Amino acid sequence: MSRAGNAQPTDAQTTPGEEEIPVLEQEAAPGPERGVVVPEEPEPKSPAENATVTFSKNPLAIKLGDLTLTPFLQARFRQETRGKVYGDGEQAANSLHFLTTRVRLGLGAEWKFLRILMQFQDARLFGTRPGFDDGGAFGLHQGILEFWNDRGFIRIGRQEIIYGNERMIGPLDWLMAARSFDALRLHGFFLDKFEVDLFGSMLARQQSFVDDTVDPPVLVENSGSYLATANLIYNNGTKLRIEAYVLYRHDRPTATLPAPIKNDIVSPGVYLTGVPIDDLRYTGELTMQGGLQNDQRFFAFAASGDLDYTFAVSWKTTINGGFAYATGASQDGRLSEFNNFFPTNHKFYGAADLFGLRNLIDGHLTMGVKTPNAPVGLKLGLYTFALADPSARWSAAPGITLGQNVNNTTRTLGQEVDGLFKWVFVPWASLSGGYTVFFPNQGARNLGHDIATHWGYLEIGAQTP
Repeated sequence: MSRAGNAQPTDAQTTPGEEEIPVLEQEAAPGPERGVVVPEEPEPKSPAENATVTFSKNPLAIKLGDLTLTPFLQARFRQETRGKVYGDGEQAANSLHFLTTRVRLGLGAEWKFLRILMQFQDARLFGTRPGFDDGGAFGLHQGILEFWNDRGFIRIGRQEIIYGNERMIGPLDWLMAARSFDALRLHGFFLDKFEVDLFGSMLARQQSFVDDTVDPPVLVENSGSYLATANLIYNNGTKLRIEAYVLYRHDRPTATLPAPIKNDIVSPGVYLTGVPIDDLRYTGELTMQGGLQNDQRFFAFAASGDLDYTFAVSWKTTINGGFAYATGASQDGRLSEFNNFFPTNHKFYGAADLFGLRNLIDGHLTMGVKTPNAPVGLKLGLYTFALADPSARWSAAPGITLGQNVNNTTRTLGQEVDGLFKWVFVPWASLSGGYTVFFPNQGARNLGHDIATHWGYLEIGAQTP
């Protein structure tokens, strides 16, 4: 089951949404990331390297003969403020302030060809507590059993999954409750430079329930909701990495979401990345879609690309430029809104989380700086946003509709300016924060938003290596 939790406000008006932008260091991922201020040019990692828990390399690991035990602790506290909050086609509302938290406790065990990981978390919104209105989510975030050798692994259980650079499938780590999947995953290495990755996940179990949102109420029986993928990977070190994948999503209504949902989406795509010359990094992705969406046949696609260059100076400086495009639902029915599955949006389409990879044209330029003698990273981002189809809806990162006007003919929605920082004051703890403002253009005004909206945050966090 995919889990996003309910420990903080869930709509686009009250939370900036998703994955934390890494300001200083690259997060564990299967390839180079956009949004990294100072890429260290590591060899792009495979899904196996990203997902396999290397307990024995952790400095906290406890060796008991062939058995290795590794504890894991994490705590994160974040204050956020939104000013002039956008609603669905409504004028900006008053400011919102909220504090969210996450505490994780885990233990990994490794013995010969066997690995086990248990990771619990408590994620919550301040101002709610048991006995009143408990807005927290406590439970198992990851619980896996893995059999592995040098040719691959088989893993079953609740687990985080990353494909590509997370535009389609990622753990959504910015959100305090984050995301994990109840899945079976197989990964294999062959012919030196090739890998294959397969996984299947149950998103919602089979159910029978009465839908009383319609008159008269009806009995609904469904076969469950599922996600399945196949990924063929060519990995030629830092120079070139290609992932050719096919994603399949099967959604049916549930007791908590009884609306008539019928999605059977097939989504093939290709992701490539690499470092062709020193200090220059590129990524690109193209994804097509077809099948049934909301019980209607459809076709959609999305494309993105980025270039990063790091200057070899004492204050390491990285310049990034790129774009993203995703179709919207055209009035003539030839194109439909792109479905970006289970993404990590926050690090791609502006920190204010006013956009997801749906009906989107995004162009951006960012600059990151790392100080030479202090563990401080700074990032400035400039974004311009437009609608691929001006008559289709504008949706925020979590999918909430911010406006739609079938008579709108203006594509450009506005520009966003982001300023972010991260200070790692000890190796295991950091302080980060940021401020962003979105300036609406005529397209946003046509959808009911003519006042600039602001967002800022301050976060302190600590975790074991």
